[in-house]
Amino acid sequence: MMIRTLVVAGIVSCAAWAQDPSLTGNWTRGDRTDTATCKIEQQDGNVTFHIEKHFSNSRLSGGMSDTETYATDGVERERKAGNGSENWFTAYWQAHSLVITRLSKDGYHVVATRETWTVSDDGLTLTKTTRRVDMDGVTESTEQFERH
Repeated sequence: MMIRTLVVAGIVSCAAWAQDPSLTGNWTRGDRTDTATCKIEQQDGNVTFHIEKHFSNSRLSGGMSDTETYATDGVERERKAGNGSENWFTAYWQAHSLVITRLSKDGYHVVATRETWTVSDDGLTLTKTTRRVDMDGVTESTEQFERH
């Protein structure tokens, strides 16, 4: 009886551990000159990012917004633009992080990007780590968002 109880408890804890962490929510980062908001919706194996960025300094100000949806099944997908550029991307869970890889080709210019999105244990901080490789070298950056 004791062994069955331990086995059932082990199976339940493994199932809970295997679940993908929730990125769903409204996240913000920034200061007075550079801000970003990220609304993430996670549903049925898909993750949708709604991102808005704004910046300003003494002479310029601007921003951008974008919405992307990724299936987190690890299958590579292709997207071609009307201007001839091509993009391949894959999204999958690695432990408790969402990993998105992209390969972009525009003419002879090729860029490989790897983003890792991780929520802190307390669920209040979202960290996005990016590694970008192109003909100029490797660039790495980290952004931290707070749950809003």
